[in-house]
Amino acid sequence: MSLEHTEPQDKARLLKATFFPTTPEPDLQDIQGAEYRDQIPFPDITEREVLQAIASTPPKKAPGPDGIINRVLHIIAAQLAPHLTRIYNWSLRLGYCPAHFRQSTTIVLRKPGKDNYTVPKAYRPIALLNTIGKLMDSIIARRISYVTEVHQLLPSTHIGGRKGRSVDHAVHTIIEKIYEAWNSPEPQVASLLLLDVSGAFDNVSHARLLHNLRKRRIDEKTVRWIASFLADRSTVIRGVPDDHWHSSRITAVAHFVLVLQRRLDRDLQPRA
Repeated sequence: MSLEHTEPQDKARLLKATFFPTTPEPDLQDIQGAEYRDQIPFPDITEREVLQAIASTPPKKAPGPDGIINRVLHIIAAQLAPHLTRIYNWSLRLGYCPAHFRQSTTIVLRKPGKDNYTVPKAYRPIALLNTIGKLMDSIIARRISYVTEVHQLLPSTHIGGRKGRSVDHAVHTIIEKIYEAWNSPEPQVASLLLLDVSGAFDNVSHARLLHNLRKRRIDEKTVRWIASFLADRSTVIRGVPDDHWHSSRITAVAHFVLVLQRRLDRDLQPRA
């Protein structure tokens, strides 16, 4: 027997349960007491990195809960970069990702071509993150990607999520392995096992992820920051017809940017 939900609050709770299910408890016995050595130190974040991160953002991308669009960051990039550089470096030193960076708005959109839109799985969640936090996320991601290639932290056959590698490389690798089996002195049968893990990213174990980062010698400050980044995240679901689910909280970082923008607007006013 199915239940019909007509109230916005009930619909929101149902969407929440569908989009953010409780993750199963992983078996972590194999990583207990693990030792980590020879961590790769990361230098302080530079203004150049911040400016590059700002320049790479699409100007018309939808903003997060604070409403700050990338276009604003582009306009005041030169004035904003020194302040963000200090904020980001202290965030790394403290191993703390500000709560503002961990807030998002989840927009609920219909999946095209569905026959029945009365079930939650016919909808897709789109997370809109605060732009100031996304800048730091992109800087951290770019740094990890860089040291991964320079220090060869992943096997050469790992294709996904790496620059300069695509599905074509994966196909060529598979074909090469098949021909190796066929052309060996004692001909072999080539077998292929494909796995499609449902909700792989949603259900990843944070503890194992942090362990894997440390085992691959990622800088400890960065790992502690990522641990904070993953903890206590919050979102507001929009897309159900109920206005009181919206949020208008603005934290200290967003307030700083808005104040800076107002000061810039005042200073840039033409003078008589």
